Amino acid sequence: MRRPPGDLQARRPLGTGQAGSTLVEALIAITIVSVLLLGVMAAMSASATVSKSTGQATRTRAALAAVADRLATQSSFRCATVAAMIDAVDVPAGYIATVTKIESLLPVAAACTEQSSVLKVTIRVGHPESNTSMDGEVVLRDQLARPT
Repeated sequence: MRRPPGDLQARRPLGTGQAGSTLVEALIAITIVSVLLLGVMAAMSASATVSKSTGQATRTRAALAAVADRLATQSSFRCATVAAMIDAVDVPAGYIATVTKIESLLPVAAACTEQSSVLKVTIRVGHPESNTSMDGEVVLRDQLARPT
């Protein structure tokens, strides 16, 4: 018996067994796409974290440079104490500066004079909220001192 031309069953080839995608195939495709998107999101999150920490390290380095420059351009320190050195410097907002070491670069004289006061000062500048800190060294020489 012949079927009419508008009949859909007449147009489908016999023996293929597929009528279209099934619900299981759609779920598998959605799962694969979801896993791929989760991987992309994890990579973006890691990239943002690295970018934030790099930016904070750059700001801490700039704060260290500012403190070192201010300390180096003090007019006179004449054998100053640690507290006097750090108190004389304006630290950028949000940062803490500490003097961790003071070392005399000249033989120790009986008395501290302009000529005998050349110091290497190690400073640490830190940002407490991000736990970022950096160390730097500054050589201080009294600007009033004249070489002998």
